[in-house]
Amino acid sequence: MKDTKVCPKCESLNIKKFDRYYASGGLAYIYVRTSSFGGVEVRLYVCSDCGYTETWIDKKRSNKN
Repeated sequence: MKDTKVCPKCESLNIKKFDRYYASGGLAYIYVRTSSFGGVEVRLYVCSDCGYTETWIDKKRSNKN
């Protein structure tokens, strides 16, 4: 879905990318801790028609610890 821009479940082209969202304190990033010293930012790709979701790690922004 990230590369093809097509939902593999329903074949919709209505794909949304989320790399940040608004929380009660303001803008927040989606961050997954991979160790006690680091983590990675992730991107969500969501089909607006069926709700199918894929989570991807941006290799350029990953912390390697």
